[in-house]
Amino acid sequence: MKRLVSVLSMALVLAAALAQAQLSPVPQDQGSVGLALALRQLGSAATFMHTTAHPDDEDNGLLVMMSRGRGLRTALLTVTRGDGGQNEIGPEIFQAIGILRTGELMAMHRQDAAEQYFTSAFEFGYSFSVEETLEKWGEEEILADIEIPEHLRQFHYLDPLYDRPEFIARNVIRKYGGWWDGFSSNVLPATMADRAKEISALAGGASALIARATELTSTDPKLACHLAEWAALAEPRNPKAHQCVIDVFKNRAEDEISLMGRGILSHAARKSEKALALLDADG
Repeated sequence: MKRLVSVLSMALVLAAALAQAQLSPVPQDQGSVGLALALRQLGSAATFMHTTAHPDDEDNGLLVMMSRGRGLRTALLTVTRGDGGQNEIGPEIFQAIGILRTGELMAMHRQDAAEQYFTSAFEFGYSFSVEETLEKWGEEEILADIEIPEHLRQFHYLDPLYDRPEFIARNVIRKYGGWWDGFSSNVLPATMADRAKEISALAGGASALIARATELTSTDPKLACHLAEWAALAEPRNPKAHQCVIDVFKNRAEDEISLMGRGILSHAARKSEKALALLDADG
């Protein structure tokens, strides 16, 4: 109960401080200095995002250079709020220190003019282990959090025309954490074809997977792609399964903006088109 009261008190203090801060612009946002910054920003359509694990990992000089120096729209993505950090000067720990460190970041951004974003990850403590970190945070959950914020998607110059943010994040995780995705069954997995046959058998045959994939094409295209692919792998000589792959993956490719994503999705459709052609040739 005492911890809850402490957390709520800190939240109220932070809210009051932020409200007061909005009423008192910093000197560098006023007068000739502020005007010079506004003019630099007019000549730039770029956005720069700096990503760190927790508060105080950021490079403040870099943020200032990008925002105030070059006039770029500058943002900081901090994966956690520092909830698991140590506190040698006060009693606040866990959520309370997370609120304090969030306030520190927001106060800093009055000086460097950067926007602040967080993911849903909770800081569990100090660790040098990539494996432990991914186990605690969840690789899939973190990847889902690393995306362009909704209010920035309106700017077409931020569209992922070649790659996607989650592709890049996945490559970083693979570089430092290895290829394992955190699911134990994938350490020494069965082949995709064997898994697809078992899933198909449990579903009552490829026809059930095809029907469900078709149903989900417009509402959940990600899941529809899995189902269609399993159907074709389970019954590689089933023309309906390959036609389902073609329809589902082409539909998703049409809505995909990144060149890399669109190319991979289209490849799946072309692969099934070739399979259908071979089935037709065999009679």
